[in-house]
Amino acid sequence: MDLVLQTFIDCIFSIQRVLVGTTIAIIIGVLLGIARNFLPKKIKNNKIVNFIFEFPRFPPPIGWVPIVILFLGINEFSAYFIVFIGAFPPIFINTYSGIRDIPETYKNTARSMELSIWNYAYHVIFKSALPQIFVGIQVGVGMGWMSVIAAEMLSGENGLGYAIELYTLNLQFGLTVLNMIIIGIIGFFLSELVCFFKRLIIPWHDLGENND
Repeated sequence: MDLVLQTFIDCIFSIQRVLVGTTIAIIIGVLLGIARNFLPKKIKNNKIVNFIFEFPRFPPPIGWVPIVILFLGINEFSAYFIVFIGAFPPIFINTYSGIRDIPETYKNTARSMELSIWNYAYHVIFKSALPQIFVGIQVGVGMGWMSVIAAEMLSGENGLGYAIELYTLNLQFGLTVLNMIIIGIIGFFLSELVCFFKRLIIPWHDLGENND
């Protein structure tokens, strides 16, 4: 019974960390992805600016763990930050490309209707990019989940990653495999949760895919 309770508590710790870190990544990633599209063309195409925006997606999140521990210590904020690093790049990139790739015919039609800035930004730009944004969020949640497990294995005091490390050191391989299965199941349901919100917020997109 104690093992079941401890596993449940570890699940709660890991899920809470990934939800907080990913939520922060969604807010910042979407806002920066939108903002990048409205930079002047000369700045947007600048190599240095491109490097600043593209650099975060290349280093693996687990590589940041020692640096984060060095500067922030072993605490909840460090776990949130590592999840953020894992989840941010796909959310930012998909938001940026989702807006960038909106057909010019959509934009020109909206301008001819003389929509207000708010209606143009929300109904034309943001809603058109939402399907791509949700792709980024779904990938980001998966990356965030992998990142938090890796962080807990290296420096955690609780959570599923810490449990795997502990069971492995104690040669309890059956419990290690059990926790791996639990991690896979939770990761699947987190991905499905994003799909649920996607269907809830933009049901027309799934209808269009089914018609195709």
